Amino acid sequence: MGQPVAAVDASPALDEAERKRLAKVERSLVRKIDFFILSFLCLQFYVNYLDRVSVTNAYVSGMAVDLNFKGNEINQVGSCFVAGYALFQIPQNLLLLVVPPRILFPVNGLLFGGLTMLGAAVKTKPALYALSFFKGVAEASTFVGAHYVLGSWYVSSEIAKRGAVFVSFSMLASISSGLIQWRWLFLICGLITIPISAWGFFYFPDTPERTTAAYLTEEERQLAITRVQRSAKPKFSGAVLPAIKRVFGRWHIWMLCPLWILGGIQEYIFIDSFMPYWMLAQKVHGKAVYTVSQINTYPTGIPAAAILVLIVTAVWTDYTGKRYQVNFLIGASVLVSASILINYDRVSTGVKFLAFYLSAIPIAGQSIIYAWANELAHGDDLERTLLLSAMNLTAYVVGIGFGLTIFSAAHAPRWHSGIICLFVSVPLLLVVTIATRYLQLRDQKKNALEVKNDSTPELDQKEALPAIPRHELATGVHRFASRINGVEYGMTEDIFRSVPRARVASTLDLLERLLTHRSPLVRRGSFLLFLLFIYYLTSTIHALGSFPPPVLPAAPSSTKSPQTSLAATPYVPAPPTVEQARVYLKLLDLIEGRKSAFPAAPFKRTALSSDTTRVVGVTAVVLHWKRRKGLQLVLKHISRYPFIREIIVWNNNEGIELVADDFVLSSPPESNLSPPVLRIYNSPSNVHDAGKHLACSLASYKHCYFNDDDWLNIYMDSLYVKYLECCAGGGGAGRGGSGGRIASNTMPIIHLEHRRWRFENPEIDLHTGFTWLGTGAFAPRHLSVRFLNQQSAAPVLLQREQTLVSDMYFSLWANSYPEQMPNNLVPIDVEGGEVGWSRGAGVDQWAVVYGNTLDAVRKLFDILLIEEPHLCPDPFPLAPPPPESHTRAPCGNDGCLFSTSISPFPPPSALTYPPLTARKPSFWSRAYWKSPPSNPVEIEGKFDPYDIASIKAYEAKWSLVDGGWPTDQWWTEKGSWHLAVDGKGAETCWESWRRSLDLENIVAWQNTGAGPEAWEILTESRRLSGVPHIRPLGPSQVEVTIPLEPIVDFYGEDIPIRKLKFVSRGKKRWKLSVCGFSLDGWDV
Repeated sequence: MGQPVAAVDASPALDEAERKRLAKVERSLVRKIDFFILSFLCLQFYVNYLDRVSVTNAYVSGMAVDLNFKGNEINQVGSCFVAGYALFQIPQNLLLLVVPPRILFPVNGLLFGGLTMLGAAVKTKPALYALSFFKGVAEASTFVGAHYVLGSWYVSSEIAKRGAVFVSFSMLASISSGLIQWRWLFLICGLITIPISAWGFFYFPDTPERTTAAYLTEEERQLAITRVQRSAKPKFSGAVLPAIKRVFGRWHIWMLCPLWILGGIQEYIFIDSFMPYWMLAQKVHGKAVYTVSQINTYPTGIPAAAILVLIVTAVWTDYTGKRYQVNFLIGASVLVSASILINYDRVSTGVKFLAFYLSAIPIAGQSIIYAWANELAHGDDLERTLLLSAMNLTAYVVGIGFGLTIFSAAHAPRWHSGIICLFVSVPLLLVVTIATRYLQLRDQKKNALEVKNDSTPELDQKEALPAIPRHELATGVHRFASRINGVEYGMTEDIFRSVPRARVASTLDLLERLLTHRSPLVRRGSFLLFLLFIYYLTSTIHALGSFPPPVLPAAPSSTKSPQTSLAATPYVPAPPTVEQARVYLKLLDLIEGRKSAFPAAPFKRTALSSDTTRVVGVTAVVLHWKRRKGLQLVLKHISRYPFIREIIVWNNNEGIELVADDFVLSSPPESNLSPPVLRIYNSPSNVHDAGKHLACSLASYKHCYFNDDDWLNIYMDSLYVKYLECCAGGGGAGRGGSGGRIASNTMPIIHLEHRRWRFENPEIDLHTGFTWLGTGAFAPRHLSVRFLNQQSAAPVLLQREQTLVSDMYFSLWANSYPEQMPNNLVPIDVEGGEVGWSRGAGVDQWAVVYGNTLDAVRKLFDILLIEEPHLCPDPFPLAPPPPESHTRAPCGNDGCLFSTSISPFPPPSALTYPPLTARKPSFWSRAYWKSPPSNPVEIEGKFDPYDIASIKAYEAKWSLVDGGWPTDQWWTEKGSWHLAVDGKGAETCWESWRRSLDLENIVAWQNTGAGPEAWEILTESRRLSGVPHIRPLGPSQVEVTIPLEPIVDFYGEDIPIRKLKFVSRGKKRWKLSVCGFSLDGWDV
């Protein structure tokens, strides 16, 4: 590789003090050229590349529509740029031998900036083509010229790291371009070239032989020449033909040009922007899966990974000097990516993301292969200039053809022929790499023989050279730039470690020192830590690819849903049966017959924001799976109630794309209130019940109403009144939030089961119960927000499968007894085919419910055992819940409520447990029990979920309670509270679901200021014909006589009163018997 020349006199006569002084001078030199050379080159390349990659982002961000691009016309923009870039590649870089880089680089920068600013105003495709061509001309000297200048100033142990930093700025440009709107991007790129060019004109140091930089001392200038001094090969004298003959007579240009052509092909997955085009092509039902913001943002992870690859490979090859090894890494990564993409239809979206991110590895060639070329042609400036230019030129010429043919945008998103080309090119790359390495070793052997036969005695005797410790050579403390018989000599301090301001490069050198430390323990430990870092980085990138959909927008439009659904097989519903069609019409009639008793005025926005309001606005959260018609019924129904001011539909089905235009919401009947706002979230994956709380946390109102698409809650008013009475914010605040509980609807048999799923341990403030939400439930919004935070609280961390069944964990972790109203629910069965639970076939749904309910209680038990619950990110509430509400059931017409203090259910405190010492406490019990017993004396046992094997075993305990537990048959047929109201038809007292002249409702209340006889009477169907008379019959009984006007039918006959309902309100000493109804022994 040429005749060895010492960079600094390394003779034995050189004393230690002089060696240290020279090392200090070299450190100063390197620090200065790092700052002035790298700052200008990196910034200029950043701006050039920012504009280059912005064309792709402009295309997907609206330019394709604005300029009417079709097919592969966008590739012609890049081809025009490449044409100008390629035609002027060699002329521009040959000018570097004549025109100082301090002049040439800034002039080209200003020309490029002006053309870029014109691009912001372009209106036609031909104009864009012309601008692209001339921008290619202006940029022709940037990349090759930078590598030429780096090779002029830096030695072989330094150049790859500087090249990596330089190329990394193009990757930063790729990241930034995804975050800036394209027209603004063109303007910004053009404007910032002005100060960058001015900086280069005044401070760029040219090359060592021509530098006049004032910040370099004369000694530093001489050192800059000698430390990278070339062998005495011919320099460019102005005679063109002999120089060209000399250059083309060597093997370098014939091997390195094909090498870089093949290396450039490996970059095509990244350079040709496969990922944005693929994302743009993803559609469901004709609608884009990814938004413009996502298309511009997600691919920015690839250049970020490329920066890491550039740094790692540069550090490694600067240390080993074996540049060729990087091509084997590139080939392996391309084969993996191509193997994934060739199986386009058989791999998941996450695996495709992995393939795209692996495409960052071939970018290492831009630094390593050019550093290799600089080393191979280090003895001849003309050859070095022509070689670097020819490599770039040939690669770009090939790129024009590839961009217009096999890698055309018209072939997106599969690029089948392009992937096949990658499979073919990788073996060729490795063959050319091996051949180039062979020729390099051959030249090294030849040069070594020349040196051995050289007559210079001071260089022929190794023993005459100073002894340098091996570890100092390895760590780069003292580098030797000239090579004699494979040993480097000449002290040259490696760079960034002595420049505190160059943090990135200092980190690279620190990594190099650790990996090459003389201590095996330090080397191996550093290597293991480095592998661990790479592992976690790869895992993070893979995780991003596995879950590519974006964060949900905070406030999507009320008329269009955010396009967030992943591509999935569209769901096609089966046609309904005749009976299902009949049920659908019947449900429509039922909905039309319902009207809220609440007026509209209290629910206007100004009224709801008043401090004196007694009502609350509600956001309804409707979970959807496959029942689109069921969803339509639910939305039609709940929008008729004025307290529902917003509706969020969370669509869990990837194969169904919902939009707001699919649904018609109307104002509440007979009101001037606007319809509720409709927001739709098409979930990118099936998150099951977790979608309820994700949606509720995004609600505009502080209270949420939950309803699935398979149940119709016809008792909206009743449940809302109960919620206002007991649960909207009055109970269980503690340390966990602002209070409030869940109020829900359920079937009688489910209510009976949930009554057994109540758990209590006063010693740790545990008092909780379970309820379903999907059949209609109100809850404060802060409970859902708190629940999302609770999932990250140790030791209650949830797995993904557990998060999906959030109903179990949500109600139990509220640590309060939910309020339930049993009634006959109205199912929605109007869809054909299988539209059941979304967890899939073959899953035992009730086993999932029982198992996760027990797990939820155990996790709550564990967290409440910890002495310092405030260590959790969002503490669980501890305050006991308020007394149970006496509002038990709705009337059939949703116009009244049934209340009673009588309950057949014993409280959870009625259960008994084994003494504490007889129990086997859990791990958390042993570790965190607040007051552990100091002696083996038995104390009263308390509830511990680890003592029960299953929920079924816990349910069995209730049968042992004193007084017994209601049987399923008794409760569902005779005992449920709703039966006392309307549940047994005409046998019960109310019959509120129908209006008839033979029913009379009388409401009486006492005016306490007018004496005991002053009762006021309100009748519903008939008017009073006289004054009511009240006669006391005893201390707890009165006789009330109410004269009513008769009502005649069509034939003039009196209609007798078949059933009279009398309800009194006011000051009374004893409860009145209403209808005298008896619940099989339970007097009401």
